[in-house]
Amino acid sequence: MKLKSIFLFSLVALTIGIGGYILWPKDDLTWVNTKEKAIELGLKKEGIKKENIFGTVEESGEDFIFFSNGGESVVGVFTIAERKGKYSPYIGSPKSVIKTANYQTSKTRWDIKTYSGKKFYIYSGVLDDNDLTIELSDGHEVTPYIDVNSNIYYFVELKGN
Repeated sequence: MKLKSIFLFSLVALTIGIGGYILWPKDDLTWVNTKEKAIELGLKKEGIKKENIFGTVEESGEDFIFFSNGGESVVGVFTIAERKGKYSPYIGSPKSVIKTANYQTSKTRWDIKTYSGKKFYIYSGVLDDNDLTIELSDGHEVTPYIDVNSNIYYFVELKGN
């Protein structure tokens, strides 16, 4: 009987422990009091300077921070996660190469998932003089945001189901 009680207690404790981890997973994000401090922390994590930010976009309740590596050949993006009034940079996607010494791409698209679980398409590239629009996943054409200093364009589209 005593062995049965110990087994039952252990099973309940294990169930509560696993359930707690599933319902409240621990993350490795650093939380700060303002979005501005979260952006500074994101820049530090990416190893870039504030001058490398060429755009910010708010889309569907999410904040996207676009940056280049300074040489304007790589575009990266991170989002600002929010939880309980605190903020953290969330790096949910790889960077995209938009030009090299011998090649310049005019269009790239990649997926990103935010801390809140929303999925988006990120569009970026070097703008061609003759093409001021990009085609979205649903076939509609839009004019992207353009950084006039680097001629890099960027756009965020909420991914459909």
